[in-house]
Amino acid sequence: MSATVTSIDPKKRPFNSQPEVATVSSIDEQGRIIQVNLITEAKGNDFVNQTVTSQVVTSQAKHISRAVINDSVLVQNTAQGLIVIAQLASPTDSPSAHITDTNGHVNVKGEKSVTLSTNKGTIEVHDDGRIVLDATELSANSERDFSIAGWPIRLN
Repeated sequence: MSATVTSIDPKKRPFNSQPEVATVSSIDEQGRIIQVNLITEAKGNDFVNQTVTSQVVTSQAKHISRAVINDSVLVQNTAQGLIVIAQLASPTDSPSAHITDTNGHVNVKGEKSVTLSTNKGTIEVHDDGRIVLDATELSANSERDFSIAGWPIRLN
């Protein structure tokens, strides 16, 4: 008669554990999360012992924005490895803008204004109807009439 004994290492986290809060400890050049720090607590009679363990991230959810070191994230341990499932707001973060996608038409709505920006240009749309363009070059191409309406119209 033979028997096989399998032991479970108590240091390994179970696959079906609840999501946990972690802090980002390493990112790549695009801000994707590579590694996080998890804090585990062991409670004794008169003490709480905290242990910080660094864990490699297997993947992250697509909606997560560019991360920075020490961002708080929510991670889930799976059979495939640790997955970042959410990025938590810091106390100084504002709630995100209202963004909708209706069959490929994306609408970004802000209460007072919306700005699209890069290092060399911006487009600002304000709640009073003003649109401000700031660019090194401005081009407009049209297969039909191109209309500029208003009074007065000032061209350099």
